[in-house]
Amino acid sequence: MTSDESVASVVKQVIDRFGHIDPPAWIGVGTLDLFHHEDVEYARRLGDSGVPCELDVIPGALTASNSCFPRPRSGGSSGAGRQQR
Repeated sequence: MTSDESVASVVKQVIDRFGHIDPPAWIGVGTLDLFHHEDVEYARRLGDSGVPCELDVIPGALTASNSCFPRPRSGGSSGAGRQQR
């Protein structure tokens, strides 16, 4: 069994069991991330298997680069469009 067939098999089992796939997948990766190519390939395989998948590739970003830079303390946005916790 190839890895693509394995992903498709798991997706089919989930759909058969629950009738849908929820939630869709989101993958965010930087172009300088160690696993960039693997993450992009995984997103492709998920999509090919029928799993809704959003892939965000951030030019020049490294692994965990979001934790390397200070976040705004108040007012304004962090730039990523996500709430700070």
